[in-house]
Amino acid sequence: MLNPPLTMCLLDLGFVGNTFRFENKIKRHHLIFTFSILLIIFLTLSSASTYASSFKGLLKPSNISDSAFKVLNYANYTITYTINLFIPAGSRVELRVAMLQSMSPYQIVSLVSSSYAISNVLIDEYGNRVAVIQLPQSYTSQNIRVSMIYRATLFQVNCSIDPSGIGVYDTSSREYSLYTKPEQYIECNDLNIIEKAREIVGSESNAYYAAYKLFTWVYKNIKYEYESEVRGALTTLFRGSGACDEHAYLLTALCRAVGIPARYVSGYGFYLDEALTGSFTPKKEGHAWVEILLPNYGWIFADPTWGLFAESDLFHVAFRRGVESSLLGSGRCYYYYYGSKPQVSEELYILVTPLDSDGDGLTNLEEYKFGTNAFSVDTDADGLSDYSELKVYHTNPLKADTDGDGLMDSEEIFTFKTDPLLADSDGDGLSDGFEVKISKTNPLNPDSDGDGLDDYLEVMVLKSNPFSGDTDGDLWPDDVEYMLSPLMIFNLKNFFLPNFAIIGLIFVIIAVKVATRSKH
Repeated sequence: MLNPPLTMCLLDLGFVGNTFRFENKIKRHHLIFTFSILLIIFLTLSSASTYASSFKGLLKPSNISDSAFKVLNYANYTITYTINLFIPAGSRVELRVAMLQSMSPYQIVSLVSSSYAISNVLIDEYGNRVAVIQLPQSYTSQNIRVSMIYRATLFQVNCSIDPSGIGVYDTSSREYSLYTKPEQYIECNDLNIIEKAREIVGSESNAYYAAYKLFTWVYKNIKYEYESEVRGALTTLFRGSGACDEHAYLLTALCRAVGIPARYVSGYGFYLDEALTGSFTPKKEGHAWVEILLPNYGWIFADPTWGLFAESDLFHVAFRRGVESSLLGSGRCYYYYYGSKPQVSEELYILVTPLDSDGDGLTNLEEYKFGTNAFSVDTDADGLSDYSELKVYHTNPLKADTDGDGLMDSEEIFTFKTDPLLADSDGDGLSDGFEVKISKTNPLNPDSDGDGLDDYLEVMVLKSNPFSGDTDGDLWPDDVEYMLSPLMIFNLKNFFLPNFAIIGLIFVIIAVKVATRSKH
């Protein structure tokens, strides 16, 4: 009886807008298969030790030790990657699955469990780790869910690049050769790609500036458009549009065309509003971005779809690098089968682990949302915690003086009892800071001396004493003198220096004249 043929298929689920792509019935030499089986014990043991080592140091941003890379924030997730299979009766399936792995300095990952035993772990030419899983054979049709659960820490990392510190590429290295050559979808040797790259870069010889120019051009000039069919860099250049994978293909090709090593990265991208729900299945089917190699700095994160350059966020989960892997093809899951072809799909579920690094009452994700420092209780150093500013007082946690009146928010709330959201709490025309520090008037009372004249009028216009109802001590209240001032009987240079006797004499003269007229 002849052995049934071994058939190999690629399940491509890694790109937005892409349908499953399968390579149908590609025969593999039995010698290769047999040799792989012989390596199971050795590689399984080695992979187990790798899992343990990758778990060490998880959740600690201090793992990112390079001074050029600054950790701004980080978030912890439990990620469950599931492959659903319907396997016809009598068929046997072997899965090859891209494993989530640590990618310094942006991502630290540990495998927690797998619902089916991992018989082997292989590594491809891009350094991707590939789990080999043998599924049980059954004489009846079966539905199988293969779930792999990971703990992951994603870092928001900013790379502070000094362009003058960019070194020179080692063009003889394997890494340089691998990531500057053309490959499927990355036609960096095409004259159109080369000419466009040179046009964008111009005379710029610094790799950092050149890479940033190429990134900026793709981000600004390639329109995002959902694509049901995968298109390479050249087609994307001509069309001027594409999905995230097309953006990544084109940026990678443009960089390589001028001798800058770049590599394609695929996985998942999700959004802050999803993460804030606590648990979710990403809305996007997948996402793709780029890493660019800069001498003396290493690989720099660049997402031309989302506009991120030299800075990562908390919402990119990388599964693999490279477009076409010798072990995975162009997807995340590759499988062989004996007998009838199985039906295969995938899903991803993410559970957020609440994390408050500075203990201020805001989770790290909330701090990301508001732009506050995840490692400082009081980002703006105004004496109020970020939590109290956002949740209690509704002041600006990024600005020590929310209303710009010259008083810190905590001073207004606790010391002077003024309104931190209103520059002039009493509405007298003088800012709270001016009243407290300069005029010394009461910022909660528009008329500090109760003479009927507001503090602004007394301090800024009349130059009278805002603490005295009778500035000149002439027994005439300031407000009365102010109302009478249009009679021109006062010293116009200072309304509040009239002579009481003169005023009395004027009234006497007026009275006499009135009486004299009445006699006639």
